[in-house]
Amino acid sequence: MLISATPFNNSPKDIYNLLLLFQDGKETTLDVANLQGFFAERMDEWKEARQLPTAEARKAVMIIPQKIREKILAPIPQATPEIIARLGCPRRTRNYGTAMNRLLSLRFIEMTIPGKPRSKSQKYRLTPKGQALLASTQLEGKT
Repeated sequence: MLISATPFNNSPKDIYNLLLLFQDGKETTLDVANLQGFFAERMDEWKEARQLPTAEARKAVMIIPQKIREKILAPIPQATPEIIARLGCPRRTRNYGTAMNRLLSLRFIEMTIPGKPRSKSQKYRLTPKGQALLASTQLEGKT
């Protein structure tokens, strides 16, 4: 996981440069095989957005980090402690387990080791269905 105080300070290229510290720009281990091409498209969108009036530009620019989250960060599997921390919970509770089971049964998330649900190496990732739900709630301003 990348941590930066200003991950999207000036342009999408800021995040791209951070990713290049860990990935090859043309052949990655991420779901987006070609980071260079993906971020070139985001840079074009960013440059076009900057030409718009201020209010429209803000809306257009805010879509770019959302695309980056959906395609680059969302598919990265998360372990239980990481999920709990991202939810802002101080510890694992019964409610957490209930919520995770519900998300699994609805196929919004999936286990990285389906045959061993109690494995200490178990992680979870969003399914395409979960990514679609997350994207729709972000577009509606619910998150």
